[in-house]
Amino acid sequence: MENELPITKFLILFLIVSNLGFSQSKNEPIIFRNKIEKQKSFRITKFMQTVEIDTTVVVKTNDTLNFLNDFKYFDDEALFKSYVNYVFSNRNTTIQQFIVPVLIYLDSKIPDNISTEYKKFVNSIPKIDNLNISFTNKKEDANYLLSVSEKDFFGISKKDLEKFNEQDYNKLVFLKMFASLSNDQNGNLYAYHLKISPSILKNKNTLNKLKKAFFKSLGNFSTLIYGAPKGSTLDFETTEIDDLIDEDIQVLKMHYHYIYNFRINARNFYNLYYNYKQKKI
Repeated sequence: MENELPITKFLILFLIVSNLGFSQSKNEPIIFRNKIEKQKSFRITKFMQTVEIDTTVVVKTNDTLNFLNDFKYFDDEALFKSYVNYVFSNRNTTIQQFIVPVLIYLDSKIPDNISTEYKKFVNSIPKIDNLNISFTNKKEDANYLLSVSEKDFFGISKKDLEKFNEQDYNKLVFLKMFASLSNDQNGNLYAYHLKISPSILKNKNTLNKLKKAFFKSLGNFSTLIYGAPKGSTLDFETTEIDDLIDEDIQVLKMHYHYIYNFRINARNFYNLYYNYKQKKI
């Protein structure tokens, strides 16, 4: 399917990433693209339906980075380090953001008790600038689909599964889940589909895994074995999730503080950070 990217491997960070290994200079200019590229339309697939989205990719220079003047989350050093760990545990990762309202449809096969608690969790997320989340009873209107597969599946390869003890299987968020998404070349998200294996509905930890999976999908965040506070949706060991803890909320606010219309990898993100710090001097 064009521009629909299946997620087959889910990254788990074994050590806290405090240094990504980039040679950074505080005077290094931010260069996102060397030339202007124009494209009349970008075709995405949303649940088997093709949609055309108008896009234009442009050069971004320091003159257009005025949003850094108010990037207050860069003042919190601890939050900055946590955010980098969650988002850039893999140096090839780029920031992903929903740039359209998230409209969720829940499959009727999902038990009522799970659906009710899932909605309660999502609706408990406080107001986040640039992020709008709601539910719909019309599948055709949704761009975020949570569905139950007809057949059972593992969702994680046997090779990756062998890296964990059997007692840790219940902590693997995407075991017996499969996610696919529609995005553009800048990492902007338009649609997300989380398919779950029917056998997972018998697991008492299903609701907590769905809560974790939802939070992770909002920014392609990584689960950490070390470094995330207990109770966080991004903490590998946490298996009981009620509401988001404060760090989860702050990470989400930082992630959606500004909607980037250019691609942000780890190097560019560090350069944004250094540019902000220079403005404060």
